[in-house]
Amino acid sequence: MINSAANYVLLSNGASPLLAAGVCQLARTFRCAVAARGFKAACSQPTELQRRYVHLAYADTIEGSGGNPAPIPEVVGRIHSTESFSAVDGPGIRFIVFTQGCGMRCKFCSNPDTWSSSGGEEASSKDIAAQIRSVAPYLRPGGGGVTCSGGEPLLQPEFTAAIFQEAHAQGMTTCLDTTGQG
Repeated sequence: MINSAANYVLLSNGASPLLAAGVCQLARTFRCAVAARGFKAACSQPTELQRRYVHLAYADTIEGSGGNPAPIPEVVGRIHSTESFSAVDGPGIRFIVFTQGCGMRCKFCSNPDTWSSSGGEEASSKDIAAQIRSVAPYLRPGGGGVTCSGGEPLLQPEFTAAIFQEAHAQGMTTCLDTTGQG
């Protein structure tokens, strides 16, 4: 089993019950701890309905491998687009991957063009890693890194995990912008 998770989960307005469940599911799936900014140890709902970060511990190893780094798989997913320079989607300067597909249909959604699961284009996690590598010198200073947003990145968990593993291998932080669906 490969364990990997985001350094941060970006909590969005208006989806706290689903969000709490999603963050807890992410923590269970990747066997990581949720450091409780806005979450109680039992993974209850956030205490505030506003954007904030929840720090997650992570490990990029294969269980039973003696702690050796896991080979990073190439995973194909559907994306709407990427953005190489953002200052609002996590700490520092961010490379953003907008995944395609979301079933929530939130009235306040900033990206309704990402809702359709069949829209966008296929992309390889290795191709995205190459794009990230090309802008890495601008991302690393100040704790920048990679954010997966959407759509809903948790609807493509293997793809999202592969992107995060690639970012971690390049020494960058990761951030997940999610409604908790997936």
